[in-house]
Amino acid sequence: MEIGSTEEIRVVNEILKMLNELEPEARRRVLATVETFIKFDNLQVNSAPPQSTIAELHGRQTSLRSDGDFSTDRTISAKQFLFDKKPQSDVERIACLAYYLTHYQDLLEFQTRDVSLLNTEAAQQKFSNPSVAISNAARAGYIIPSSKSYWRISAIGEVYVRALPDRDAAKEALTDAPARRQRKSSAKRAKKMVKQ
Repeated sequence: MEIGSTEEIRVVNEILKMLNELEPEARRRVLATVETFIKFDNLQVNSAPPQSTIAELHGRQTSLRSDGDFSTDRTISAKQFLFDKKPQSDVERIACLAYYLTHYQDLLEFQTRDVSLLNTEAAQQKFSNPSVAISNAARAGYIIPSSKSYWRISAIGEVYVRALPDRDAAKEALTDAPARRQRKSSAKRAKKMVKQ
């Protein structure tokens, strides 16, 4: 894109000057907000809802990533993300949904209902029993208990989902991960959380 007129150059310089005064994370938020207003102004309809929809529905505070990576495309819809990752089981789908909630909706902790809502938003087949699917994903090590009735994606889950849809790379990532030793108290806590 070329900047043509003197007025456009002046505006770009002013914007860059103001953005330079902000921390990287604040810059990202400002740019995302401006992009949202421009899309709304142009009446562009996006099939994906606003990124914080699920967090806002449940009144959960989000924690924004601080990697400062402006090139990361966070506009991909949950539907497209799952299509790209091609999960082959409920457990893999839970891992992918947990990854999406964490990295695309800035929801570091989530509940079973958050995963179910995102699953519906992604136009996926409903889980026959979401609590059982969550429990199985926890048993596989893709998610871990966080605070009361909340879950987080695990480090293993992150690595596994990043490697998908390359199944060989995903399996290799699991074998490279340190052996998981789940204490009995942690296992009981996970079961208790699933029942809630």
